[in-house]
Amino acid sequence: MKNISLTKGTRHLRAACLALALLVTATAALSQPESDPPSSPGLPIGMSFVAQDAAGIWGLYHIDERRVAVRLPTQLEPRLACVVPNGSKFVYSAADGSIRLGTARPGEESVLARADTRRSFIQPCLSADGREVYVVEMAEGKSIETEIIRYTSGADQPERIASQPGAQHDPFVHQKRWLVYASVGCSAGCEELLVEIWTRDLLTGKARQLTLLNALSQGPVTDGRRVVFSSNTSGTHQLWQVGLDGSSVQQLTRSPLSQAVSPALCGGNLHFVKSTPGSAAIVSLTQDGQEVELSLPGLKSFRALRCL
Repeated sequence: MKNISLTKGTRHLRAACLALALLVTATAALSQPESDPPSSPGLPIGMSFVAQDAAGIWGLYHIDERRVAVRLPTQLEPRLACVVPNGSKFVYSAADGSIRLGTARPGEESVLARADTRRSFIQPCLSADGREVYVVEMAEGKSIETEIIRYTSGADQPERIASQPGAQHDPFVHQKRWLVYASVGCSAGCEELLVEIWTRDLLTGKARQLTLLNALSQGPVTDGRRVVFSSNTSGTHQLWQVGLDGSSVQQLTRSPLSQAVSPALCGGNLHFVKSTPGSAAIVSLTQDGQEVELSLPGLKSFRALRCL
Protein backbone atom coordinates (compact mmCIF):
# COMPACT_ATOMS: atom_id res chain seq x y z
CA MET A 1 0.00 0.00 0.00
CA LYS A 2 2.83 2.33 0.82
CA ASN A 3 4.41 1.67 -2.55
CA ILE A 4 1.13 2.32 -4.28
CA SER A 5 0.67 5.55 -2.35
CA LEU A 6 4.19 6.65 -3.22
CA THR A 7 3.59 5.92 -6.90
CA LYS A 8 0.39 7.96 -6.92
CA GLY A 9 2.18 10.80 -5.16
CA THR A 10 4.97 10.73 -7.69
CA ARG A 11 2.49 10.86 -10.55
CA HIS A 12 0.68 13.79 -8.95
CA LEU A 13 3.98 15.61 -8.47
CA ARG A 14 5.01 15.01 -12.04
CA ALA A 15 1.62 16.21 -13.30
CA ALA A 16 1.90 19.36 -11.18
CA CYS A 17 5.42 20.03 -12.48
CA LEU A 18 4.25 19.53 -16.07
CA ALA A 19 1.32 21.91 -15.57
CA LEU A 20 3.64 24.51 -14.07
CA ALA A 21 6.08 24.15 -16.97
CA LEU A 22 3.28 24.59 -19.49
CA LEU A 23 2.04 27.69 -17.65
CA VAL A 24 5.53 29.24 -17.64
CA THR A 25 5.98 28.46 -21.35
CA ALA A 26 2.59 29.94 -22.24
CA THR A 27 3.28 33.07 -20.18
CA ALA A 28 6.69 33.51 -21.82
CA ALA A 29 5.17 33.07 -25.27
CA LEU A 30 2.55 35.73 -24.54
CA SER A 31 5.21 38.16 -23.33
CA GLN A 32 7.34 37.75 -26.47
CA PRO A 33 6.72 40.05 -29.47
CA GLU A 34 5.60 38.51 -32.73
CA SER A 35 8.53 37.10 -34.68
CA ASP A 36 9.68 39.16 -37.65
CA PRO A 37 9.70 37.79 -41.20
CA PRO A 38 12.96 36.10 -42.22
CA SER A 39 15.87 38.15 -43.50
CA SER A 40 16.15 38.69 -47.27
CA PRO A 41 19.45 39.75 -48.89
CA GLY A 42 17.62 41.78 -51.54
CA LEU A 43 15.80 44.08 -49.12
CA PRO A 44 17.39 47.56 -48.98
CA ILE A 45 18.16 48.81 -45.49
CA GLY A 46 16.08 51.88 -44.61
CA MET A 47 13.17 51.17 -46.96
CA SER A 48 9.68 51.57 -45.52
CA PHE A 49 6.19 50.76 -46.74
CA VAL A 50 2.59 50.14 -45.69
CA ALA A 51 1.26 46.61 -46.20
CA GLN A 52 -1.25 44.03 -45.02
CA ASP A 53 -0.21 40.96 -43.06
CA ALA A 54 -1.64 37.46 -43.49
CA ALA A 55 -4.61 38.40 -41.29
CA GLY A 56 -5.42 41.41 -43.47
CA ILE A 57 -4.27 43.97 -40.89
CA TRP A 58 -2.55 47.08 -42.25
CA GLY A 59 0.78 48.05 -40.74
CA LEU A 60 3.83 50.25 -41.28
CA TYR A 61 7.07 48.34 -41.92
CA HIS A 62 10.75 49.30 -41.97
CA ILE A 63 13.72 47.29 -43.27
CA ASP A 64 16.33 47.26 -40.51
CA GLU A 65 20.09 46.56 -40.60
CA ARG A 66 19.39 42.80 -40.60
CA ARG A 67 17.36 43.26 -43.80
CA VAL A 68 14.23 42.23 -41.93
CA ALA A 69 10.82 43.90 -42.36
CA VAL A 70 9.97 45.12 -38.84
CA ARG A 71 6.50 46.37 -38.03
CA LEU A 72 6.50 49.79 -36.37
CA PRO A 73 4.10 50.50 -33.46
CA THR A 74 1.41 52.74 -34.96
CA GLN A 75 -1.57 53.31 -32.69
CA LEU A 76 -4.02 53.57 -35.61
CA GLU A 77 -4.22 52.08 -39.09
CA PRO A 78 -1.68 53.83 -41.37
CA ARG A 79 -2.75 55.08 -44.80
CA LEU A 80 0.41 56.79 -46.08
CA ALA A 81 3.66 57.06 -44.15
CA CYS A 82 7.32 58.06 -44.07
CA VAL A 83 10.13 56.66 -41.88
CA VAL A 84 13.64 58.00 -41.19
CA PRO A 85 16.41 55.67 -42.46
CA ASN A 86 17.25 54.12 -39.07
CA GLY A 87 13.58 53.51 -38.26
CA SER A 88 13.65 55.52 -35.02
CA LYS A 89 10.96 58.01 -36.07
CA PHE A 90 8.00 57.97 -38.43
CA VAL A 91 5.03 60.03 -39.56
CA TYR A 92 1.79 58.72 -41.00
CA SER A 93 -1.72 59.68 -42.00
CA ALA A 94 -4.14 57.68 -39.89
CA ALA A 95 -7.57 56.24 -40.61
CA ASP A 96 -9.16 59.02 -38.52
CA GLY A 97 -7.74 61.73 -40.80
CA SER A 98 -4.99 62.87 -38.44
CA ILE A 99 -1.25 63.18 -39.11
CA ARG A 100 0.70 61.38 -36.39
CA LEU A 101 4.33 61.32 -35.28
CA GLY A 102 5.73 58.23 -33.60
CA THR A 103 8.93 56.48 -32.62
CA ALA A 104 10.10 52.87 -32.61
CA ARG A 105 9.15 52.68 -28.91
CA PRO A 106 5.50 51.66 -28.45
CA GLY A 107 3.29 54.38 -26.99
CA GLU A 108 5.48 57.31 -28.08
CA GLU A 109 3.05 58.85 -30.55
CA SER A 110 1.56 62.33 -30.87
CA VAL A 111 -0.91 64.09 -33.18
CA LEU A 112 0.79 66.63 -35.43
CA ALA A 113 -2.32 67.80 -37.28
CA ARG A 114 -6.00 66.96 -37.02
CA ALA A 115 -8.73 67.52 -39.59
CA ASP A 116 -11.59 69.93 -38.91
CA THR A 117 -14.40 71.55 -40.93
CA ARG A 118 -11.99 73.99 -42.62
CA ARG A 119 -9.12 71.75 -43.62
CA SER A 120 -7.72 68.24 -43.69
CA PHE A 121 -4.26 66.78 -44.17
CA ILE A 122 -2.78 63.98 -46.28
CA GLN A 123 0.50 62.63 -47.73
CA PRO A 124 3.03 63.33 -44.96
CA CYS A 125 6.76 63.06 -45.66
CA LEU A 126 9.79 63.45 -43.37
CA SER A 127 13.19 64.93 -43.98
CA ALA A 128 15.90 62.29 -43.52
CA ASP A 129 16.92 63.70 -40.10
CA GLY A 130 13.30 63.63 -38.90
CA ARG A 131 13.20 67.32 -37.97
CA GLU A 132 10.88 68.45 -40.78
CA VAL A 133 7.50 67.09 -41.84
CA TYR A 134 5.93 68.04 -45.17
CA VAL A 135 2.16 67.65 -45.44
CA VAL A 136 -0.51 68.40 -48.03
CA GLU A 137 -3.24 70.64 -46.59
CA MET A 138 -6.65 70.47 -48.30
CA ALA A 139 -9.11 73.33 -47.93
CA GLU A 140 -12.51 72.07 -46.73
CA GLY A 141 -11.32 68.51 -47.24
CA LYS A 142 -11.22 68.86 -51.03
CA SER A 143 -8.27 68.17 -53.32
CA ILE A 144 -9.10 71.00 -55.75
CA GLU A 145 -7.17 73.59 -53.73
CA THR A 146 -4.22 72.29 -51.75
CA GLU A 147 -0.93 73.55 -50.38
CA ILE A 148 2.25 71.90 -49.16
CA ILE A 149 3.13 72.99 -45.64
CA ARG A 150 6.17 72.25 -43.48
CA TYR A 151 6.30 71.54 -39.75
CA THR A 152 9.74 72.07 -38.21
CA SER A 153 10.78 70.80 -34.79
CA GLY A 154 10.78 73.70 -32.34
CA ALA A 155 8.71 76.03 -34.54
CA ASP A 156 5.36 77.32 -33.29
CA GLN A 157 3.55 77.32 -36.63
CA PRO A 158 3.93 75.46 -39.95
CA GLU A 159 5.25 77.26 -43.05
CA ARG A 160 3.53 77.33 -46.43
CA ILE A 161 6.07 75.98 -48.91
CA ALA A 162 4.21 75.39 -52.19
CA SER A 163 1.14 77.58 -52.56
CA GLN A 164 0.77 78.10 -56.28
CA PRO A 165 -2.64 78.15 -58.04
CA GLY A 166 -4.31 74.74 -58.24
CA ALA A 167 -3.44 71.70 -56.20
CA GLN A 168 -0.07 70.39 -55.05
CA HIS A 169 0.40 66.77 -53.99
CA ASP A 170 2.99 64.05 -53.23
CA PRO A 171 5.75 66.05 -51.50
CA PHE A 172 9.23 64.50 -51.19
CA VAL A 173 12.31 66.33 -49.93
CA HIS A 174 16.00 65.52 -50.48
CA GLN A 175 18.78 66.86 -48.23
CA LYS A 176 16.34 69.49 -46.88
CA ARG A 177 16.80 71.47 -50.09
CA TRP A 178 15.12 69.86 -53.08
CA LEU A 179 11.36 69.50 -52.82
CA VAL A 180 9.70 67.56 -55.63
CA TYR A 181 5.94 67.31 -55.94
CA ALA A 182 3.01 66.86 -58.32
CA SER A 183 0.95 69.88 -59.38
CA VAL A 184 -2.48 69.73 -61.02
CA GLY A 185 -2.43 71.59 -64.33
CA CYS A 186 -6.02 70.94 -65.40
CA SER A 187 -8.87 69.42 -63.39
CA ALA A 188 -12.02 70.88 -64.99
CA GLY A 189 -12.94 70.87 -68.67
CA CYS A 190 -10.17 68.38 -69.54
CA GLU A 191 -10.58 64.94 -71.00
CA GLU A 192 -8.70 63.66 -67.94
CA LEU A 193 -6.90 65.01 -64.90
CA LEU A 194 -3.55 66.51 -65.94
CA VAL A 195 -0.80 66.55 -63.33
CA GLU A 196 2.84 67.52 -63.92
CA ILE A 197 5.99 67.17 -61.82
CA TRP A 198 7.63 70.23 -60.24
CA THR A 199 10.64 70.96 -58.07
CA ARG A 200 11.33 73.78 -55.64
CA ASP A 201 14.71 74.89 -54.33
CA LEU A 202 14.00 75.41 -50.63
CA LEU A 203 17.07 77.66 -50.29
CA THR A 204 16.02 80.16 -52.95
CA GLY A 205 12.28 79.48 -53.05
CA LYS A 206 12.34 79.15 -56.85
CA ALA A 207 10.06 76.56 -58.45
CA ARG A 208 10.48 74.82 -61.81
CA GLN A 209 8.11 72.67 -63.85
CA LEU A 210 9.99 69.52 -64.87
CA THR A 211 7.50 67.71 -67.11
CA LEU A 212 4.95 68.52 -69.77
CA LEU A 213 3.51 65.08 -70.50
CA ASN A 214 -0.17 66.12 -70.45
CA ALA A 215 -0.97 63.10 -68.33
CA LEU A 216 -1.49 62.04 -64.71
CA SER A 217 2.00 62.01 -63.15
CA GLN A 218 2.49 61.33 -59.45
CA GLY A 219 4.72 60.10 -56.62
CA PRO A 220 8.00 61.88 -57.51
CA VAL A 221 11.22 61.11 -55.60
CA THR A 222 14.73 62.46 -56.13
CA ASP A 223 18.34 61.75 -55.21
CA GLY A 224 19.41 65.30 -56.07
CA ARG A 225 20.31 64.32 -59.62
CA ARG A 226 17.24 62.74 -61.17
CA VAL A 227 13.54 62.68 -60.37
CA VAL A 228 11.67 59.40 -60.78
CA PHE A 229 7.86 59.35 -60.92
CA SER A 230 4.88 57.36 -62.15
CA SER A 231 2.85 58.56 -65.14
CA ASN A 232 0.08 57.18 -67.36
CA THR A 233 1.21 59.10 -70.43
CA SER A 234 1.84 55.79 -72.25
CA GLY A 235 -1.54 54.32 -71.27
CA THR A 236 -0.87 52.49 -67.99
CA HIS A 237 1.10 53.92 -65.08
CA GLN A 238 4.79 53.33 -65.74
CA LEU A 239 7.97 54.78 -64.24
CA TRP A 240 9.65 57.78 -65.83
CA GLN A 241 12.63 59.89 -64.90
CA VAL A 242 13.74 63.46 -65.60
CA GLY A 243 16.81 65.44 -64.63
CA LEU A 244 16.48 67.83 -61.72
CA ASP A 245 17.02 70.60 -64.30
CA GLY A 246 14.13 69.34 -66.45
CA SER A 247 16.30 67.57 -69.03
CA SER A 248 16.41 64.00 -70.33
CA VAL A 249 12.84 62.80 -69.83
CA GLN A 250 12.93 59.01 -70.16
CA GLN A 251 10.51 56.11 -69.72
CA LEU A 252 11.94 53.36 -67.49
CA THR A 253 9.31 50.58 -67.35
CA ARG A 254 7.12 49.27 -70.15
CA SER A 255 4.47 46.76 -69.12
CA PRO A 256 0.93 47.26 -70.46
CA LEU A 257 -0.29 44.42 -68.20
CA SER A 258 0.76 46.00 -64.90
CA GLN A 259 1.02 49.36 -63.13
CA ALA A 260 4.32 50.74 -61.78
CA VAL A 261 3.74 53.17 -58.91
CA SER A 262 5.31 54.45 -55.67
CA PRO A 263 8.98 54.62 -56.76
CA ALA A 264 11.79 54.70 -54.17
CA LEU A 265 15.48 55.42 -54.69
CA CYS A 266 17.43 53.33 -52.18
CA GLY A 267 21.20 53.72 -52.23
CA GLY A 268 21.18 54.58 -55.92
CA ASN A 269 18.91 51.65 -56.82
CA LEU A 270 15.33 52.05 -57.98
CA HIS A 271 12.45 50.12 -56.41
CA PHE A 272 8.72 50.42 -56.96
CA VAL A 273 5.35 48.76 -56.39
CA LYS A 274 4.22 46.65 -59.32
CA SER A 275 0.51 45.95 -59.27
CA THR A 276 -1.68 43.71 -61.37
CA PRO A 277 -5.37 42.92 -60.80
CA GLY A 278 -5.52 41.16 -57.44
CA SER A 279 -1.83 41.37 -56.51
CA ALA A 280 1.03 43.76 -55.75
CA ALA A 281 4.76 43.28 -55.19
CA ILE A 282 7.82 45.37 -54.43
CA VAL A 283 10.21 45.19 -57.37
CA SER A 284 13.81 46.25 -57.91
CA LEU A 285 14.76 47.64 -61.34
CA THR A 286 18.30 46.61 -62.30
CA GLN A 287 20.71 48.71 -64.34
CA ASP A 288 19.89 46.69 -67.48
CA GLY A 289 16.15 47.16 -67.02
CA GLN A 290 15.34 43.78 -65.47
CA GLU A 291 12.62 43.62 -62.80
CA VAL A 292 13.45 41.54 -59.70
CA GLU A 293 10.66 40.89 -57.20
CA LEU A 294 11.66 41.18 -53.54
CA SER A 295 10.74 38.40 -51.12
CA LEU A 296 8.40 39.55 -48.35
CA PRO A 297 6.52 36.43 -47.19
CA GLY A 298 3.34 37.03 -45.24
CA LEU A 299 2.85 40.58 -46.53
CA LYS A 300 0.70 41.89 -49.38
CA SER A 301 -1.07 44.96 -50.82
CA PHE A 302 2.00 47.19 -50.68
CA ARG A 303 1.81 50.99 -50.85
CA ALA A 304 3.66 54.12 -49.67
CA LEU A 305 7.09 52.75 -50.60
CA ARG A 306 9.83 55.13 -49.34
CA CYS A 307 13.60 55.53 -48.98
CA LEU A 308 14.75 58.86 -47.53
